[in-house]
Amino acid sequence: MLALVAALVIAQAPDPGEGAPSPDFSACLALLQAGEREGAQACYAARAAAIDVDEREAALARELADVVSSLRLTVPDEELQVPAPLPSNLLDPGTLVSSGKAELVLWAALSGAFAAEMTAWTMLMATNGFGSNAMLVAAAILLSPVGGGLAGLAAGAGAVLALPELSAGDANVARAFLLLGIFDAITLGFSSASLGIASVGSGAPTFAAMVLVQTLAAGLGAAATLLDLPEGAGAAAISGALWGSVLTVLVANMADAFKGDARFAPLTVSLAGNLGFVAGGALASTVLPLSRAETWAVDVGGAVGLLGGAALAFGMRAPNPVLGYGTMALGCAGGMVAGGAAARFVPPLVDSLPELVAVSPLMVPAVDGSAPPVGLALGGRF
Repeated sequence: MLALVAALVIAQAPDPGEGAPSPDFSACLALLQAGEREGAQACYAARAAAIDVDEREAALARELADVVSSLRLTVPDEELQVPAPLPSNLLDPGTLVSSGKAELVLWAALSGAFAAEMTAWTMLMATNGFGSNAMLVAAAILLSPVGGGLAGLAAGAGAVLALPELSAGDANVARAFLLLGIFDAITLGFSSASLGIASVGSGAPTFAAMVLVQTLAAGLGAAATLLDLPEGAGAAAISGALWGSVLTVLVANMADAFKGDARFAPLTVSLAGNLGFVAGGALASTVLPLSRAETWAVDVGGAVGLLGGAALAFGMRAPNPVLGYGTMALGCAGGMVAGGAAARFVPPLVDSLPELVAVSPLMVPAVDGSAPPVGLALGGRF
């Protein structure tokens, strides 16, 4: 609008060559640019009423005063607020899968089923099998995971539907902590059994501790959603826990650490998994951002490298654990690096290749009269 007013001044100003005085509206225009609408209107009105101006300049000043009076240079604060975007279709399958929310609902159901089963076993151990009532024991063992799974499913679906602002990063990190809770609960049970802490008749505290560990992990997952972590942080944390545990077992077997006494093997796996979980999530959130697709490539590369290392170790009949398990560990680590590098660098490399625009048969005449070479001609755009 300011540009329109300025153009109007220039277009309607009298030609200096005609002998009429050139109207000086610089003061009025300065007030207008400063947002002083009333001051600019008064300035133009005063210019129109001045006795030392001709009728043409006065008419121009009156017209500009009318234009300025219709301007709105101040906007209410509420109009400056950006309207909140409308939530996308929360029930769209593609959106649920791509954002990780579908996996969050699934793992919430599995976590609920596992926690309910461990709770049932806690009660069975504490009450000596419900007084040896076989019907109650069977009902508790068979029906508790169903009820817990339905409760977890309802909780996960309710969170997804009630919180449309839940981002993909939040959904992935919450899912990762649910998976970590199940992992920690299982390794805690094996650790207690291997160390002789839990037994068939006195396992109630262990099962209760398993439920507590899983509940704490779920709470940490809910709290982690407040950190606004990137999308790949949760997936990278899961990959770190998986391969941290696998590589720790391979390295420990290289040194025959569990050969004489395997009581601490479950505890070692648990610690390695948790450290890998934290390292993977922190790495993807800070110095090396990873997308979910890149973490999948790391997982596939690690699996292929592990299988390749195992095949090589068995094929060459490794003479000692260092060569055998070491080959598997190197194959696993190399596969992870190769998978991540392929996911990171291959797509840009493919995109940089020339665009294929034409393919046609090609026959080049032979100079010496022999059979002409035949092939394909490719036309590309660089």
